[in-house]
Amino acid sequence: MKVRITSLILLMISLLGCEPSYQDLSQMNKQSVQLSGTIQLLGNHPFQELALKLPKGGQVFIITSAHQEELKSKLGKQHQLKGTIIVQSLANPKLNRPRIYLKLPD
Repeated sequence: MKVRITSLILLMISLLGCEPSYQDLSQMNKQSVQLSGTIQLLGNHPFQELALKLPKGGQVFIITSAHQEELKSKLGKQHQLKGTIIVQSLANPKLNRPRIYLKLPD
């Protein structure tokens, strides 16, 4: 049932030709997507992480090893990335939003 709902959401997104929202992405665990947004560097050294700020709000953290320096050179610029969504639920019940990662292919 969950797979059918997720497939239906993906079909609607592709037919409408629009970017998925943060809530849509939280339902798309382990699915391949293409996202566009502004590349940011979040946190303080040594805990900095690359993230993609979505136009509709929310951030998707980027997991990559091969493209790290290339993405850092594009900080603050619009970019389109393709990868696999990974949704991680946080143990803190006060945080009701899961943490979403975009794993780029190597």
